[in-house]
Amino acid sequence: MLFFERKNMKAFPTAAVALLIAAWPVPIATCEESEAQRAFEKAYFKENAERDLAGALKEYRLIIEKHEDERTTVAKAWLRIGLCLEKLGKKEEAVEALSRALSAYKDVAAIREEAQAALKRLKGVAQEEVKVKKTSSAQILAALDKKVSIEVVEATLSDVTHIMSELGGVNIVADQRLADEDDSGGIMVSLSVSDIDLKSALKLVTSLKGLAWDVMHGAILVSRPEYIAEYRTLEWFGDGREGADESVQAILKTLRSRTLSADFQDTPIQVVMRYLWSVSELNFILVPAEGTSKIPDSMVTIKVVDSTLETALRLILMPHNLEYRVEDEIVKISARKKALGPGLMNSPDGRAGGGAKPPDGKDRTHLAEAVSMGLEWLAAHQGADGMWSSSGFNANCRAAKCGGEGDKESDLGVTGLATLAFLGRGMTHKDGAYAGVVSKALMAMMLKQDTDGCIGMRTGAGRWIYGHSICALALAECTGLTGDEGMIRNAAQKAVDFLAVCQNPGKGWRYGVKPGDNDSSCTAWAVMAMKSASIAGLKVPSGALDSARAWYESVTDSETGSAGYMTRGDSGARPAERVNYPPQEAMTAASVFCRILCGEAVDAPQILLGAKRISRCLPEYNVKERKIDMYYWYFGTLAMSSLGGKQWESWASAMKAALIPSQIRMACARGSWDPECVWGISGGRVYSTALCTLMCEVLARTVQGK
Repeated sequence: MLFFERKNMKAFPTAAVALLIAAWPVPIATCEESEAQRAFEKAYFKENAERDLAGALKEYRLIIEKHEDERTTVAKAWLRIGLCLEKLGKKEEAVEALSRALSAYKDVAAIREEAQAALKRLKGVAQEEVKVKKTSSAQILAALDKKVSIEVVEATLSDVTHIMSELGGVNIVADQRLADEDDSGGIMVSLSVSDIDLKSALKLVTSLKGLAWDVMHGAILVSRPEYIAEYRTLEWFGDGREGADESVQAILKTLRSRTLSADFQDTPIQVVMRYLWSVSELNFILVPAEGTSKIPDSMVTIKVVDSTLETALRLILMPHNLEYRVEDEIVKISARKKALGPGLMNSPDGRAGGGAKPPDGKDRTHLAEAVSMGLEWLAAHQGADGMWSSSGFNANCRAAKCGGEGDKESDLGVTGLATLAFLGRGMTHKDGAYAGVVSKALMAMMLKQDTDGCIGMRTGAGRWIYGHSICALALAECTGLTGDEGMIRNAAQKAVDFLAVCQNPGKGWRYGVKPGDNDSSCTAWAVMAMKSASIAGLKVPSGALDSARAWYESVTDSETGSAGYMTRGDSGARPAERVNYPPQEAMTAASVFCRILCGEAVDAPQILLGAKRISRCLPEYNVKERKIDMYYWYFGTLAMSSLGGKQWESWASAMKAALIPSQIRMACARGSWDPECVWGISGGRVYSTALCTLMCEVLARTVQGK
């Protein structure tokens, strides 16, 4: 393997030679190199850096003449002779050299695969799909059961993960983004453990530093929880999508079939791209991001072992906010125009004017922990059928029951909310630690969809519209996050089409299909589903959102900005058992957020009046005075984060003070929130935990203002 020090980067040719040699699967000794190895480095540099094929051929032949006792180096020389001759168009001579390499040195693994592929190519035989050994998540996690002893004092995080990689035989990567944030050179770790499993050592390091780890692209990535969530949302150009031309598909095939092992330490991205070219013969170039003139300039520190080129490329680019595109037979590397958020509805793309600032380090850590615990609890209490049961979730408790049941009528709605919590963290059915959880939930929703597109049974005097709208939102979110073109997209489209059928002409939604009356609560969930569907590229009827906006305007007091539930001035509904809970500003918050989604300017008079009213009714976790209204808090968080500024800062501060201390941290209920809120009696602990997790995700997310 290859190690670089920053000081070595001053002499580019020397570094380039050493880096190119790292392409070979057999490690090259970093000390006491033999004369044959040094000669091979010289020849390889002539071939790939100087493009002097004639000179390289001469050097390779000298190696064969002088060093026949070093079989591996000689075998590689024969392989390179064949490839050089191929580049020069001397097909017959190339076949002869490659055949010689295979017949005389078939036991040398370093050349066998590439020589066989080259011969098939030269002889006009269609190249077979190269069998790539892919390391599954289960295999990686199993490797972490190995017992290790580690002792380091004030070592960088990247050094520690490098040691762990060597001990475990798996790729463990420290996010370079962490070092880039710290002028001192990165996170420093001191650790002394003896004979413990590698997984425990990894958990110890990450917990001490407020970090997290997750299996991603055939490696374990160590980073901040919110960064890991962000990386999971990234889409890469041309990933097998229909319509990609043959040249794109050919390049993707090469990226997915070539394997490599390399160890970069503070290596310029330009050198890394040259190395990738040397092992794949694909053209890699660095280009400015659209609308800028800046070429990416990063130092790469990462180790990959027996990875596909595609996997290595993603691991190299992610921590540096870079992306790749395949165009004009070139792999183009550029800076991402923006970091993607974990969910569409909770990202700037889902709003008219996201202006919230990111939380500081301590708050970010606390919120990330809250989200992680919330998702863990939800995952542990999902039913075998993929649903979450408001009243029956206790059947999944490990020991003492969590308590806090709701009513069965809310099952579909809380299933949609729980699914949204995972999607809000970037966890989809395609990727992530909870892919199985999300997959089962999505399938459960789709199995309950009828031929009209309605999700769930039409019972409960039309109140089924809540469950349908929330599930439609979840399906639309998943479609947008994954780019799904199959049954999820189809189910989402059918659900949105049915919502359109249910809308009252020129107004909003209430219970059932075109019931004639409207309410601001039902309308809010329908609007979010419609907006998310629009962002995801689904068909949304023209005028649907305009009509919803007109409804909210009709129930909003022009002098105070307060929005009503069914008429201007009413305070909204309450469950019969909790009529003594004081009314808050839930409908005002829903109105402000939905009017922004429907296209109203964030500085419109009614929006500002509504925000002012919300800011006078800040969240307070007060059980005694019955002030807990998570429904209001959820819409208030979405509304105020859309506006940003001091009002948002005050709201966010109050929300953190309400949510973080009230999360349960013991026994089976760890990670959940008690359903002490107004509607907790209906949705139960699943409802309160899903909503609070969603709110923590919004609070934890970095949102750039316009």
